[in-house]
Amino acid sequence: PQIFPALSRQLGTWDGEFHRVGPEGDTLDRFPTRITARLDEDGTYHQINTYNPDTPDARSIVSQGRVEGCHLVFENDRISGQAFDIDANTSVFTFAFPNGQEVREIVSLSPDGRNRHRATQYLSDGILVRRTLINERKVQK
Repeated sequence: PQIFPALSRQLGTWDGEFHRVGPEGDTLDRFPTRITARLDEDGTYHQINTYNPDTPDARSIVSQGRVEGCHLVFENDRISGQAFDIDANTSVFTFAFPNGQEVREIVSLSPDGRNRHRATQYLSDGILVRRTLINERKVQK
């Protein structure tokens, strides 16, 4: 299936660091990550987030979605939401967890597609709970 320009450039494996900050900007946590995303021929999107890869504390979270028109839609036990492109270098993800917490993420890709930067906001009842700032480099297509 055809996927959108910025989202298609995000398929592959990315290594980086999550930097979680509180509502006032105070550092809550920092840790390395590896994100792998792929799209199957039937339009199913798969993403594996591995926190603290290459350590005994490694933990992975798997998410799936599907391409529907101009959106990537997520409807599973973990999240409900969508992603779409703003332009060839920018994507936006919006979703909610079953507990009602909402997430808004903007993803910016470098023109050469080798780096991406994400800023994620977590909201409960419209109030900012935390932000996660993520800088990544593509390590595998």
